[in-house]
Amino acid sequence: GKQLQQADKQKIPFCIIIGSEEAAANMCSLKDLRTGEQMKVPIAGLAGVLKQRLVQ
Repeated sequence: GKQLQQADKQKIPFCIIIGSEEAAANMCSLKDLRTGEQMKVPIAGLAGVLKQRLVQ
């Protein structure tokens, strides 16, 4: 909602979303604000995924 719009206006490339379902599964949602793509990522692998996406 508003927080994602604000992040997009500030040119923040990614948002990490952890809701109750994600937390229970040790997952997070990673949203690429440049493309609109959203994916579920294991919390333990988040840093690696972000590194890969930032160099693209």
